[in-house]
Amino acid sequence: MLKCDQSVLARTRMIAFGYRTANGWILVVLAALAFSHAQTAKPSHPPTPTGAVRGHVYDSRGEPAADAIVLLQHQTEIPGAGGTPTQALETQRVHSSGQGAYSFSNLPEGSYTLRAERASNERSAPIQVELGRNETKTIDLAFAGPEASGLLNQE
Repeated sequence: MLKCDQSVLARTRMIAFGYRTANGWILVVLAALAFSHAQTAKPSHPPTPTGAVRGHVYDSRGEPAADAIVLLQHQTEIPGAGGTPTQALETQRVHSSGQGAYSFSNLPEGSYTLRAERASNERSAPIQVELGRNETKTIDLAFAGPEASGLLNQE
């Protein structure tokens, strides 16, 4: 006899009672069991490896920089016209905490550019980051003053 949990049996009975022909019972029972298996089956592919970049932002005096904007940029391909891939610059933004902490997570492996800025035109120097599979990097950023050095895509 086929063993299955009570929820499968309950669904099978509810569906099967609607049909009283011999062929109908077999078809419905198989469909119900297949549906139940599809709902509980685990994915056949492993999860996409992800990484993280985190750290702190400091002002020019070495104090934590609260509410700084931290930008992480990544070159990526998107589908273009006619199926030809097009390069696009993906930018993620977060604000640093009251203690200057920031964090980006669920990042695919690849090359990134990291920088911080403030409304007062203070900017950190951009830092190139190579992120591997399931890797977490801790990178602290510091403002040098109001002059903008090495700006990327000023918006």
